[in-house]
Amino acid sequence: ITWGESDDVRSDWLAAASLAERSIALVNPDVLIIVSGLCRGYDLRAMVNRLGPAAALQRRRLVYSTHVYVFSWWWTRIDMSFVLEMAIGCLALNLVLVVLALLHWWHELPVMTAMLGYSSNKLATYPLVVVPAASFLPFACIWIFVALGKAQVARSTGCETIAAEAEPWLIAGIVLLALSGLALGWAVATECSFWMDMLLCTLCWACLACVAVIALCCVSDTYWMVCNELSRWRLDARVVPVWVGEFGTAVGDVSWRWGFLTRFLLEHDLDFAYWALNGRMWQEGRGWGEESFGLLDETYSFIKNPVFTGRLFGRQMT
Repeated sequence: ITWGESDDVRSDWLAAASLAERSIALVNPDVLIIVSGLCRGYDLRAMVNRLGPAAALQRRRLVYSTHVYVFSWWWTRIDMSFVLEMAIGCLALNLVLVVLALLHWWHELPVMTAMLGYSSNKLATYPLVVVPAASFLPFACIWIFVALGKAQVARSTGCETIAAEAEPWLIAGIVLLALSGLALGWAVATECSFWMDMLLCTLCWACLACVAVIALCCVSDTYWMVCNELSRWRLDARVVPVWVGEFGTAVGDVSWRWGFLTRFLLEHDLDFAYWALNGRMWQEGRGWGEESFGLLDETYSFIKNPVFTGRLFGRQMT
């Protein structure tokens, strides 16, 4: 799905929205025209760069709508605490190996030779298993993070721009992995004499990769990460009013994510809708039943959860 790149209403969202706007204007030109963003209402960048539908914009009746759910952010789908523990352990291992590589006596000890080394001729010259594992793991983690984020959005129409942004990072990750693998493989195959010097460089490079993973884990728990993710709304321009049509989180999500999201809405003075109003819903094969997410109770007479809605709307509701 594109925005303003063709006149085909079947594939261009601006063309389709403009057609709908003209039909609505014939009936009532004063109503607001609410246009959802691309990528499930998540990305407004193309819409801010090229405003439309033009007629609604000229009448000052145009509103952009966006959706956001905390569990849709790619980094929330990864157990960052586990990744952080692994990265710290990997960094510690690499630092130990760096110290050993700087010392020239460790590989002459029979015990160290048996534990870490490979005996070629008379001395152990490199750890066969530990070093490649410690080198590849951080690079693989970074590449997997980016791949997961790309896969998350690639399944939805209108997300082509976001998916394309991940391509350079994926290619860079593949190149780093390939170069590291070629260097290690060639050194192992040829048993090169300068391996100890190369080992030190490889270990230092692996330490930097571990630090990058640790930094990613740390910033994933910050408000800055949320602001960076929601920069796709282009609120800095604010040329068209933005209305948050849907937002929410999962029951099992940690509280800071929900707090950061509501803080973002408050700081940017964003109006929002609540889904859903109704206290009852129809399910095929089950008939009418309670709408667990409803704002009202089943009688439509009272607020179902006054405490929650009071926190959300800033006052106690009855």
